[in-house]
Amino acid sequence: DKTATVETFSLARSAAVGSAVNALTVTPNGTHVLSAGADGKVKLWNAASGANERAFEGSDKPVQAVSVAKNNLYVATGSADPMVRLYNFADGKLLAAIKTPGPIHGLSFSSNNQMLAAACENKSVQTWSLGPPQNGMPLTADLIKPLQTYGHDAAADDVAFAPDGNTLYSAGADKTIKQWKVASDAPTKSFQHPNFVDAVAFDNTGARLATGCHDGKVRIWDVIKGQPLKEIAAHTMAPTAPGQPPGPAAIYCIAWSADGKQVLSGSLDTSLKLWDATTGALVREFHGYKPKEFEKGHHDGVFTAVFSPDGKSMVSGGSDRSIKVWNLADGAVTRDLTNPNLKPGAWPMAQPGWVYGVRFLPDGRLVSVGGAPRSHGFLATWDITQGKLLTAEEMPFGTFFSVAASPDGQSLAVGAGGSPGAKEVNGYIMKTPMVK
Repeated sequence: DKTATVETFSLARSAAVGSAVNALTVTPNGTHVLSAGADGKVKLWNAASGANERAFEGSDKPVQAVSVAKNNLYVATGSADPMVRLYNFADGKLLAAIKTPGPIHGLSFSSNNQMLAAACENKSVQTWSLGPPQNGMPLTADLIKPLQTYGHDAAADDVAFAPDGNTLYSAGADKTIKQWKVASDAPTKSFQHPNFVDAVAFDNTGARLATGCHDGKVRIWDVIKGQPLKEIAAHTMAPTAPGQPPGPAAIYCIAWSADGKQVLSGSLDTSLKLWDATTGALVREFHGYKPKEFEKGHHDGVFTAVFSPDGKSMVSGGSDRSIKVWNLADGAVTRDLTNPNLKPGAWPMAQPGWVYGVRFLPDGRLVSVGGAPRSHGFLATWDITQGKLLTAEEMPFGTFFSVAASPDGQSLAVGAGGSPGAKEVNGYIMKTPMVK
């Protein structure tokens, strides 16, 4: 319309802060402004009157970032100490001081107030879980737990959570903005059981979860609805006294077939059983040791089992220190893996200690096995087609309770620790042992 509009802005309010201002933020309700100063102080200003109502102190180094929780309960500050400090908004009380790997450039609370993210000068983005507080009590330092750490190729300059509460954006001096998914340590669903649960596995779609419980039952759950689809009375133990009924046998491992139609369970009762995941019907039993009836089975509890990539066989291991290869079609043991470095025993033994984890490598020929001799971790690689031990190493990391292989087979994830003498209780990413 060939016209121009000119707007002018006038200064509504000014305040003498007393030092250089490194960062500003407005409270979610718009009533207050917080300033972060080079003198190490964060000050709270009334937006209407300009009055300084409160100071959040604790740092003797410049404060470079400040953020307020969306519920107006907490204030986070980041300084060159390098520290993140968390305060109670209402009275300025210091709730926690968190040491960080570098000076802080930016802070952000998630929309649900349960996570905090910090951009650090050392190229990292740090995240923490903030509770939630129990029974209406205030947030305390012991409720603040570290979550994931993310990286830039240069200093991380700022962070911001998206409204969905778990998408995080970070800006860096490497000239990039990166998007991250942050997982809270708060459960999104709970699947209640009457006893200990030692085994869980998703089907190939991720829509169903199978669990194995110490009450001897396999349960299949709808993950989205959090509701049970099928409950199978799977494993029992012989009566402990004449006239008593059989008791439940703990289930230690669960595995899905590749097509998602069947579930395999392994138990303290020395057997493995294959179930129809829809009807709960028994498809096949892989029997434990029974003199003169079936002498190829496990002699003790079965702790781990995995299907071969081609779906024709299954490998299992347990506390009898044996590893067995089974034919899925008829339930026969096709091979016992025998470690030539161990003294011969009453039955073929593969490991110097209990077998806790077995996983196929992508070629379907090799398996990685984790175990537990003398409170140490034991990692082995076997060629199951030849029954040959290819690599074996004892490691001072505590018992290896679980093993998982990356899709390309180049790396292994190992869950370790919990045994007397263990140096650490930890998880490890390892290069898969080289096999010629």
